[in-house]
Amino acid sequence: MASNTNFPATGELRTPISFFEVAGGRNSIKEQVDVFTPLVTLYAKRDDVSGSEALQDGTVIALQVRRYYIRFRQDLYVKGTKKMIIEDNGIKWNIHYMGVLGDNQFIELKCGKRE
Repeated sequence: MASNTNFPATGELRTPISFFEVAGGRNSIKEQVDVFTPLVTLYAKRDDVSGSEALQDGTVIALQVRRYYIRFRQDLYVKGTKKMIIEDNGIKWNIHYMGVLGDNQFIELKCGKRE
């Protein structure tokens, strides 16, 4: 089960996000590159949970983390986190966690900004 049991309320799924499948490919000079194939665009609830983290050497780094909630879709859930990324407002995000809320009602996605 997912970590948050608060279900999105009616009308909260209003952020359009696009899902892309990630596959390996090669560019024109035969270098290994990621190839993004569009899958679907859905509406989600977005929670910005960014913050900062202090490292042992005293530096502080910014963490850009978001949590998304979408209606359950079996086709996306079976792909898992390693083969997909999402795009929100032109910014690509890696999916680090994918969990089910309720009786297959919603999927919770925990994402970090893709560098």
